[in-house]
Amino acid sequence: MTRTVHPSELSQFVRTHFLAKSAAVSVLIIALCLLAGGTRSQSPELRMWLFGSSLATAFISRQIHKIAIDAERQFDDSRDISLTNWQNQLFKRTRDDQLTLEVQAPVKEPERLPLFDWTRLQDEDEHPVIAIVAPMGGGKSRLARYLAKYAIFDKHPQITALDIYARSTDWENAAVDYASMLDVMKADLEEISDRIPRYRANESNFEPRFRVLEEAVDTLPNVRSLNKGASDIVDDWLRKHVSVARKIGYRLCLVSVKLNGADIGIGAESRDDSTVIFAGAKGVAKAMSDVRYLKLGTQQNAELRSQLQASLVGVKRPAIVFANGEWHPAVIPDLNSAGDIVGTIHSFDTDELEEPEENLTETLNKIEALAIRLQDENQNCTPGKVRKFIHRCKGSSDEEILKLFQTLESQERGLIDTSGRVVKFCPNAAILQI
Repeated sequence: MTRTVHPSELSQFVRTHFLAKSAAVSVLIIALCLLAGGTRSQSPELRMWLFGSSLATAFISRQIHKIAIDAERQFDDSRDISLTNWQNQLFKRTRDDQLTLEVQAPVKEPERLPLFDWTRLQDEDEHPVIAIVAPMGGGKSRLARYLAKYAIFDKHPQITALDIYARSTDWENAAVDYASMLDVMKADLEEISDRIPRYRANESNFEPRFRVLEEAVDTLPNVRSLNKGASDIVDDWLRKHVSVARKIGYRLCLVSVKLNGADIGIGAESRDDSTVIFAGAKGVAKAMSDVRYLKLGTQQNAELRSQLQASLVGVKRPAIVFANGEWHPAVIPDLNSAGDIVGTIHSFDTDELEEPEENLTETLNKIEALAIRLQDENQNCTPGKVRKFIHRCKGSSDEEILKLFQTLESQERGLIDTSGRVVKFCPNAAILQI
């Protein structure tokens, strides 16, 4: 916007500056005179009056001097505006429009962040508490099934949902009333108590159990109120699942439509230990606007939000993950209602092979090659790794893949190791190294 300055404004500023400065000097001289008179006076009352008057006139001189300074600054600003307008008018009259160049400052693209690897959730020490947050219809249950089958465990777990809103087609195993939920918790505590001594005796190959607790803020208070001992059972069940239970094959996933620390276990004391997944575009938007709990929506995290948004450009099924105090962009696969990736094979039974023999041979060759590659990377060839890297086996169960391991062993191409927590296949190259 252009502002014009009339010459009379400049003269007014000059006149104001001159008068104010003159008045300030005059008042200052008066103050000095009063001060001199006060020092020579012999009367205490008169000296007090002269000193007070000197101080007051000095203060007035100071205020008048400020007016002079302001007038001088306004004159300088107006003069600069006038000169700029004059230069602009001269340039407009002499420039050639065809020679005009428009220079735009380069816009720095936000740095993209690496996508979160879902298999990181296998580490129960790094991710002891897992929560999924998304609005209704955000695919929370599908994502929970997918994580249980293909990310958290090396073998398919027993999945049980504690969901008061579950429909008959939502889960294979579900406790949909408060009494049934309490029964599930009792049974879990009994099995956990049985597994703890076995774990201390160096047993580690436990059958995995995955518990999905939906809308804890609505569910748990009602379960606690069922009877006198229910509250202690609920508290013990929660405490076990976020501590020792994860070491013996139990993992808990808390699912909620609300972002509330009490609902999903992210109180101030455990916030940095929590893994919270915000699923879908609406879930991402909920995290981006949060200024209270995880505080991604605060001003100091503006640059981080830009990086997350840039990392998810073009992603159809986005998610962001808060893990170990850091934020990560993530991509949710295209999942069906069972939590399987759309288009993958969901069964592979070697007892009912109707496929050509060369297909089986090709699969065995791929498993052997995978085992050798994993051995070079100091990793184990487990059923979970086979499902992850070999497309034909993505939907296979542990028992089906174990039969393939047995076939390889019968062909003297390696050995099956059952001594650890998870069954693994050791190729001949690894055996020779041992």
